[in-house]
Amino acid sequence: MVFFLQMILTGIMVGSIYSLLALGFVLVYKSSKVFNFAQGEFLMFGAYFGWMCLVPFHLPVWMTFVLIVVFTYVLGLIVDRLLMRQMIGQPVLSAIMMTIALSYMLTGFVVGVWGGGTETYPHIFQEVPLKLGPLALPQEYVYLFFMAILMVVGLVLFFNYTKTGLSMMATAENHKVSQSMGINVKKAFAVSWAIAAMTAGAGGAFLASINGVNPGFSMFGFKVFPVVILGGLESIPGAIIGGLIIGLLEYLSIGFVDPLIEGFSSILPYLVLLGILMIKPYGLFGLVRIERI
Repeated sequence: MVFFLQMILTGIMVGSIYSLLALGFVLVYKSSKVFNFAQGEFLMFGAYFGWMCLVPFHLPVWMTFVLIVVFTYVLGLIVDRLLMRQMIGQPVLSAIMMTIALSYMLTGFVVGVWGGGTETYPHIFQEVPLKLGPLALPQEYVYLFFMAILMVVGLVLFFNYTKTGLSMMATAENHKVSQSMGINVKKAFAVSWAIAAMTAGAGGAFLASINGVNPGFSMFGFKVFPVVILGGLESIPGAIIGGLIIGLLEYLSIGFVDPLIEGFSSILPYLVLLGILMIKPYGLFGLVRIERI
């Protein structure tokens, strides 16, 4: 029973990072209807950048986190200004292909700057686990969970209580109506991409502090797809809940199924993806759209 509870708590803590990654993806899709296939590369970029700050430059953890947030946010703005803004008014497929090209460009940049080796983060937190009754939880999981939750809550408050956040939500509903109300739609797009890069970069650093980072690290980004499909492509609450569910299922699988079927946990999110597409293709909280012919 103790092992079961430990797997549940660990899955929820890792799932909170998946929720953070999914938020950026959902925001880009809501505002532009574009699948961002470069989300995993943003994640890898943030992970390598965090390693560079901590290991070669020996910067404090708090400064590293601030630099990751600022640098990836600016990276998102640059991507929007140089690449994605040119796609406004173009077919959605063209914009999607642009994100695929962007993923390859970011991969090439990362390999060119940091090489193709595996890098390990230093031990940021004490190795002594935190005790919660009979449960023993690694400190990095606990602290990263609270950092991810703080970022998620901060973004939700930003969307609901700031002028920029409200204008972004309005833009996501209807571009033309938003323009008629005086909302700067291009600015909303730019902030959407900036937040997508920022959440991915922070999430990448969080995951890399547990697992290390290498050029294949971007594959973590593909776990965003099961999360957002499960929660609903246009649902921010769905992204949060979907991330927690996927993390929970993944770690229960690691604890109880992987000893019997090796590697099952790595394919479980995609089995969930197939199942939700067949049963409820709009996701748990997705908006059902009916098109009349």
